[in-house]
Amino acid sequence: MKKLMIVAIVFLTLCFAAGCGGSSKNEKTEPDSDETSDDTDSENTDAEEAGTEEPDGDEPSPADKEKLESIRNLAEEYVRFSNGTGVVVGYGKDKLTSAAYGVRNSETQEPLSADDLFEIGSISKNFTATTLLLLQEEGKIDLDQTIDKWFPDFEKGDIITVRMLLNHTSGIQEQNNYGNPEDAVEEVNGHFNFEPGTDWSYCNTNFILAGLIINKVTGKEAHEVIREKILEPLEMTHTFMKNYEEYPLEEKARGHAFDEYGNIFPYEHGYNFWTAGGIVSNAGDLFKYVHALFNGKIISQESLDQMLDLVKVSGVPYYGLGIQSGEGPHGRFYSHGGSVLYMCTLFAYYPETGEIHIIFNNFNESTGEDILNGEMEYVLTDGAKAEKDNDFPVWEELINNEDDTQIFAVSSALPDYPSEELGYAIGYFLYPEDYYPDFFCLHYMFKYQNYVKIIQECPESERYYEQGMKVWRTDIDMYLSEFEAAAESGEPTQDFYITKYDYYYDITDDFVSKICYSLEESDSDKYMMISSASHPSGTEYYRLWGKSKMAESTRATGCECYNKDETVRECEDDELTENESAIPNLPSLL
Repeated sequence: MKKLMIVAIVFLTLCFAAGCGGSSKNEKTEPDSDETSDDTDSENTDAEEAGTEEPDGDEPSPADKEKLESIRNLAEEYVRFSNGTGVVVGYGKDKLTSAAYGVRNSETQEPLSADDLFEIGSISKNFTATTLLLLQEEGKIDLDQTIDKWFPDFEKGDIITVRMLLNHTSGIQEQNNYGNPEDAVEEVNGHFNFEPGTDWSYCNTNFILAGLIINKVTGKEAHEVIREKILEPLEMTHTFMKNYEEYPLEEKARGHAFDEYGNIFPYEHGYNFWTAGGIVSNAGDLFKYVHALFNGKIISQESLDQMLDLVKVSGVPYYGLGIQSGEGPHGRFYSHGGSVLYMCTLFAYYPETGEIHIIFNNFNESTGEDILNGEMEYVLTDGAKAEKDNDFPVWEELINNEDDTQIFAVSSALPDYPSEELGYAIGYFLYPEDYYPDFFCLHYMFKYQNYVKIIQECPESERYYEQGMKVWRTDIDMYLSEFEAAAESGEPTQDFYITKYDYYYDITDDFVSKICYSLEESDSDKYMMISSASHPSGTEYYRLWGKSKMAESTRATGCECYNKDETVRECEDDELTENESAIPNLPSLL
């Protein structure tokens, strides 16, 4: 469990932690700067069928068409197993090819377009860092200046530098309210996670303060400076700062949330994330930006080197100035993601090939974006294929709006545990009593001895930045032999068992302090469907979905508390709520 939770925390800190149907397909191939018309084909009866137009320019080669079709197939799997609405995927070196799958609005069933606007969330941080690097090139600021120059009453302001804000080493705690950016200074002043410069912790407030510094250095609003120095020179005509600039709402994809039973509905938030996450853009404009950033068209090589000077996280060089680094199957890449309450985005740049990937979704599922991005590497670099598949959950059959029903769907590899390669799965679990509209859930599936274990973990978002974190967990357990038999037969199986837990994780001391065991499946009519298919990486992915009614545990219900050395201790009274009681011999968790 500790291994899973450490991975989960690293992931969660990289998302913008403020909140982040039918299907049709839209695809587009365009140069870096010149727009072309859409080539659209609709393949789903839920969305209104669209017409088809031939794109301008050269006809794509058969190999290029094959790559695009593979990526569209991956996008479909991503949306279907996430109970999602739509995704835009873009890629290219000097020209962008993009495709859209799904709907812009679940109510109207308008097909999603590759040109639609999205809130790009924390990708905005890179624009803020780039702007400050440009101001440094002009001699208007030094990133190693301390912030007491602009915030003279800020505690430890004589230690914290602008650079520390941009690489998340300031130690400043996260703010709770996103309204007027000026209020952030007073709210976080004096609140620290660690001594400045001694550790790393992702914090949106760092970039709110960075935006205020841009205001003070230039005498202009930060969004005006971003437009003047980046958007206008690059002719990014589809990029705006939400809450500060007008933009065409009719061109924007709607964000989506889920009710307590899994039904999808459009949702828009009213927060002001500004220079930490407030930019609205589309795939074409973001491609222009990333291409220009890494090809010397915005900042100098010296400034880019500073941006890519990485701080170590858990001993690994990871985060620079508004950008992070990862290692994919084909080498290092630089990227950033964004999640702003029911919409998620990602860009990745591969310096060895010059390839740029862009992924936007309008239903706030971010772990699957990493899987999709990784599989895209094999398609674009190796020419691997992702075949069209029709083994998908039918959510209208899974969602029955009953209070005691657990529904689930997962698409995942099946590694052995423990494994350094243990990764995330694309998935969606929902149980009404677990419903909380503002959390990120992580999914895993792996073999453990002669069992298959499938897990969902959902940290309660209000506790992301506190010392303790409550996590809702659902486990599905099967014998490996029965799992393999069900996958081979293609018939529904009942040879699985579901249990539900809450556990409390002490972030500071890195251990699970309490586990509360509560529900187990109790359904004679439960079922699970299992199939498998090979991904472009050559990895076999298992796809499963099903549902079961849940009831209070017949074995034990209550909580067990732990010391840091994992020995059991007696729970204190203040650790138990009215609905919890201490119990002995709780089942151990991985």
